[in-house]
Amino acid sequence: MPSYNVSPDLLQREGPIVRADVTISAALERALRESNQSVPSPIAVSAIVDTGAWRTVIRTDVINRLGIMPTGRISVPTASSPNVSSFEYSVRIILQGERPISVLALELPLVGHRIECIIGRDVLRAGTFTYDGDTGNYTLNLSK
Repeated sequence: MPSYNVSPDLLQREGPIVRADVTISAALERALRESNQSVPSPIAVSAIVDTGAWRTVIRTDVINRLGIMPTGRISVPTASSPNVSSFEYSVRIILQGERPISVLALELPLVGHRIECIIGRDVLRAGTFTYDGDTGNYTLNLSK
């Protein structure tokens, strides 16, 4: 279970930042292997845990590096706009020492942010997230 300890001020300013790997879906990986095609390596990203996000979001350049095609398109509300068009991608999110979580992630540019991924409630529903602002501790356990 990844456990993090930062100063309470840093936690308030930056939020709960975690390292994660983004990789293609298990089904696509199987299909590529069966047809003797190369499987893209997982991409390490800096992610923020966001309990206000109903879906996981991956920055456009990360999706482009994976080289995958969207599975659909959806209009989503964001903090700055009620309707933003976004492609959906079937991916797996892997946090340090945790099992892969399959999600239908959204692709957004995340302009002006140093993070490359927003971990939403679609991932969080697979485990437990604790946040202790007084001590600067947070944990994310997806081992259920």
